[in-house]
Amino acid sequence: MRRLCINKEMSRRLGECRPQLSRDAMVRFRVGLRDDLEGRYHLYRSWRHPADQRFFLYTLPVADGALTHRFSFVSDDSTSSDDLFIIDFKH
Repeated sequence: MRRLCINKEMSRRLGECRPQLSRDAMVRFRVGLRDDLEGRYHLYRSWRHPADQRFFLYTLPVADGALTHRFSFVSDDSTSSDDLFIIDFKH
């Protein structure tokens, strides 16, 4: 199983989403991101980025009360055979 690595800059950017999410939703978002990408990588790896085949695309919906937030990630699985890296995301 591959391990998700989140660098400091990406961690900071993810943390900036906190004002838009409740504390509970933020915790579920961070735990869900890691659990889903690491545990189900084999399902997502085929959704390659159209502009750069080194990367794959991944979307994570996060429920927060009556709202659903959608996070779209560009992830790198080509740099390391053991790790996954988040390259970019949109919220």
